[in-house]
Amino acid sequence: MPKLLAPVARHLVGFGIPPSAERIMETGDHSITLVFASRIQQGQQINFGFPWPASLVGPGGKCRGHARLTLVATPPLDPRFGAEFVRVNVNASLQQEQDGGRWKGRLEPLYLPSRRESPAVEAELIEHDLKWSPVKVYEKTFPQGVGPSSNWRLFIDYLTRANEAMPEGGVPFTAIITISDPDGEKPVFNEMRQNLQSLGTTIADIRTAARITSRV
Repeated sequence: MPKLLAPVARHLVGFGIPPSAERIMETGDHSITLVFASRIQQGQQINFGFPWPASLVGPGGKCRGHARLTLVATPPLDPRFGAEFVRVNVNASLQQEQDGGRWKGRLEPLYLPSRRESPAVEAELIEHDLKWSPVKVYEKTFPQGVGPSSNWRLFIDYLTRANEAMPEGGVPFTAIITISDPDGEKPVFNEMRQNLQSLGTTIADIRTAARITSRV
């Protein structure tokens, strides 16, 4: 895609046409997709920590690979507020631990006009970072490795409009993370699965099902 079209690509093609469910979920040994489905409640922040696949971690804790994060939320809507009809913004980031215990988000919105030289203003966050959008997509490839640590986390938080209360039951969301080896060689799936099991995480495979209807 030409760089000149990058700022408007989302308005032309959206996030693309998804492949079949079977192809999405059966990615091979070099990739793994994790699905987190929950609700974020009043005053809550959600984080889930995990180690990066060992085969993608180099000297000094530098982590390489490709990561993609998709967030879909169901925030409360109110048409009385016009352009501000989305009343709660649910945000997600994939963060890597830094020296001193800080955390740094490593992914970028799927469509950006150019590399920013200064912090984004509110209008840019809405236009390009999809702030207040119920669907957000971020990704990044780290061919040379990044950071000083193999400790990562998925971090979920929210922001409400002025004087807006969170729904009593919270806001439902689903976050989907795909981590892969761009070279298609390392055993990412088995390593991540073993990591999660060693942390005591309850995991379950998502499998496709074919429904056959007999014709009378």
